[in-house]
Amino acid sequence: MKVKSGSCIKQKFFQTLVVACFVIGPLAVFPALSQEGIATPKAHLPAAEDSLLWPPTVQPYGYSIVDKLFATRAIKHGAHVYPLPRGKELSVSFQFNGKAFSIDDYIEYNNISGLLVIKNGTIVLERYALGFTETATGVRCR
Repeated sequence: MKVKSGSCIKQKFFQTLVVACFVIGPLAVFPALSQEGIATPKAHLPAAEDSLLWPPTVQPYGYSIVDKLFATRAIKHGAHVYPLPRGKELSVSFQFNGKAFSIDDYIEYNNISGLLVIKNGTIVLERYALGFTETATGVRCR
């Protein structure tokens, strides 16, 4: 008997998957039914000792959970906080292989989560990406 392009295998796989959902699903809803050795959700954290070698795709996540990887503490600011004034925005662009790129292109290509440029005590460029914002830096201290 010939199998046409794996259709029989696909059908068996999906039947098994559906059965697995019906069998395992109730265990998730009723924890009392679960037994030792049943799969439970666990978070995968990057290795802290490799933090200087993390690839760019891991860095934003790793730095956002730094409090889970290293001992941290909050440092309170002083009584007098000097606000940084905002100046005229810096226009940044560059050429590579005959094509023009913006600072936003650079940030996206390099997986940069934040960039702050201060010139003579004045903020001239501020950008955030990868889910970070001016107030949501991702770095938390206990």
